[in-house]
Amino acid sequence: MRECYRLHKDLFREAFGDQTLAMLFWVSPEIPQKFQDVEEQFIKLCQAQKKS
Repeated sequence: MRECYRLHKDLFREAFGDQTLAMLFWVSPEIPQKFQDVEEQFIKLCQAQKKS
């Protein structure tokens, strides 16, 4: 999650604002097999927030 935030910090800030304090948790009964799986979900979270 930390690496996703680092790579997509601009997208996160655009979606949630510069003054946002956040803690991100991966909640799933399964551990993701690939970084790309986590990254995909992180991007979806940011895009869904922007639409709201």
